[in-house]
Amino acid sequence: METRILRYFLTIVQQGSISKAATYLHVSQPALSQQIKALETTLGTTLFHRGPRTITLTAKGIYLADRAKEILALVDKTTNNLQTDQTVISGNLDLGAGESHGMQRLMALTSQLQSDYPDITIRLHSGNAADTVHRLNAGTLDFGVLMGETRIDVDQFNALRLPERDVWGVVLRKDATLAQKSVLHPADLVGWPLMVSAQGLQQTNLANWWQAVSDQLTIVGTYNLVFNAALLAQNGSCLVVTFDHLVNTDDLSPLTFRPLAPTLSDSITLIWRRYQRLSPAATLFLARLKANLATAVKPPARD
Repeated sequence: METRILRYFLTIVQQGSISKAATYLHVSQPALSQQIKALETTLGTTLFHRGPRTITLTAKGIYLADRAKEILALVDKTTNNLQTDQTVISGNLDLGAGESHGMQRLMALTSQLQSDYPDITIRLHSGNAADTVHRLNAGTLDFGVLMGETRIDVDQFNALRLPERDVWGVVLRKDATLAQKSVLHPADLVGWPLMVSAQGLQQTNLANWWQAVSDQLTIVGTYNLVFNAALLAQNGSCLVVTFDHLVNTDDLSPLTFRPLAPTLSDSITLIWRRYQRLSPAATLFLARLKANLATAVKPPARD
């Protein structure tokens, strides 16, 4: 498969029809249709359900679209790194992570890095641990940030633990009765509709914390990124179980945060592929992070 044809294929997916894609690509519609037919012949499968005005992907088409995005991202990243002037540190720095207070340290470093080397482009990719590890394995990320007890293959990845920890708690309205408490115990959550991080539900630390009342909890939904879940909490529809510092709870916000008791916190770990050669920009980022951590004051241990 040629990367040019994959770009044509993805353009059709994005535009929703061959005619619109042909206009966008500045090629004739018959020529584009012929290219896609040839691709389907080469692959031995049908990629599109063709309707009178629009086309939709088949199951195999959906699979190819996902893979094509990864292939082209890797090609573009490799091309960018190879074409970069090695005497000037430039190129892309790709960092994948979920939501975490610990990202403040990394964002401060990337901000300073970009200030010192304006030719570096920072590309942030949001996602959970599974998404991040998948992108790392596909070669489209330089680094990933994992929260909690996510297991990684130490033969495949290097890891660097950050000193910060993400503290679990509940975001709720300030006028909610539970907001009168300074901390929340497992029994306090019984009877309340809860929105919980999808990744958090898959890990054992949260399950162990509320184990005694787990069969009495009302989990009404999950989220990957907390912003929209916080809107539900703001409307009074639910309580949101999340990390501290991710939702605005200042004086003007109707929301507040209450930590769990006993205290529950997650580690924050930077990982990168052990046998992947880092670009100059990624190498510099890692060196600066290690120097920063060497002088960092570790936060006090929690009970």
